[in-house]
Amino acid sequence: MLDLYLKFKEIKKMGYIKSWNNRSSSAGITFEKILGKEQDEFFLPDYKGIEIKTKKGYSKSKITLFSANPDCMYLYALKGLVETYGVDKKRFTTELSSLVKHRYNGYYFQIFVDWENKRVVLLIFDKSYKLISDEIYWTFELLEERINLKLKKLALVKCCTKRKDNIEHYWYYRINFYKNIDFLKFLKAI
Repeated sequence: MLDLYLKFKEIKKMGYIKSWNNRSSSAGITFEKILGKEQDEFFLPDYKGIEIKTKKGYSKSKITLFSANPDCMYLYALKGLVETYGVDKKRFTTELSSLVKHRYNGYYFQIFVDWENKRVVLLIFDKSYKLISDEIYWTFELLEERINLKLKKLALVKCCTKRKDNIEHYWYYRINFYKNIDFLKFLKAI
């Protein structure tokens, strides 16, 4: 973590840095490029065993800690979600929590921690809040494995943005480190 902290201090001194691209994830991609890391879609940590998450300081958007395909009895559960509930049959994304049912494309979704069967279940409701599916889930084993692999060490980098010549620029001003995320606390936070 010390190595990343020292590199962060150098990057902070650079001031505003031109965005690597104009996508929504460009703050993180730009930071990783400065570190010398190539963009990838691997589920391994980003930099020397540390997962890096970047957030614009004023943003209220959520951070995706990791992704995991459901490991229920359906081999292509994610594909089925996209085809059945996706907006354009190519993508399915919705914010899920256990506290409220989130509406998406005419359906309601909620996650449920099933302590007895040791899994986190995706509950799907119709427009009348009638449960229509509880067959998609992630086992505790899968989630704990993913957390231990991806989030053993986590760095949250905050940045400010400004536009110059219609191109976004970032100034990375703060880094916080987290380690050994407790799986039980993670489940309780759901």
